[in-house]
Amino acid sequence: ELGVDVAIHGGVILAGASFDDVGVSLNQGSAYVFLRPLGGWSGVIGHSAQLVASDGHDGDLFGSRVAIAGGSLVVSAPYADVTRDNQGAAYVFNLPISGWTGTLTEDAKLTAGATASINANFGGGLAAVGETIVVGALVPISRLVCEKLPADTWHGVADFAKTYEYPWGIAGFIACAAAMPT
Repeated sequence: ELGVDVAIHGGVILAGASFDDVGVSLNQGSAYVFLRPLGGWSGVIGHSAQLVASDGHDGDLFGSRVAIAGGSLVVSAPYADVTRDNQGAAYVFNLPISGWTGTLTEDAKLTAGATASINANFGGGLAAVGETIVVGALVPISRLVCEKLPADTWHGVADFAKTYEYPWGIAGFIACAAAMPT
């Protein structure tokens, strides 16, 4: 399932593989980083890094959505259990000093908070532009997480949500955004 979602920015491609088995965890999921070779995007190109969640479990589907925000890579796991089943999460990976190589775990985990409902699926939608990340969910959430500070630490929680009601009566796709100043 490599490529269930992809993002590209400059010389980096990020590809989700949400049904990857990681160790003994079935369908935990992972994401792969591909770097543009000097000769360009041609021929067979292997991945340079595999991204995994440090707290991943069976069925999280990490890699369902991917995005690139500035120098950071963002990967969602909409079926990750936070304090309840399938609340979902998004994981942020900052460029390591050694570069995008080997197997890497996240620098920050974004969640909708402990009060998010069961099956919120935070991370069911994911986008980024510049230093802003937008994370979608399937049920109403009013929680905004995180600012990236100069020391690559994260903090902050604020409300920011919008519920869209589809004509056929399905509630959903709530967006939460996080500004990450450089």
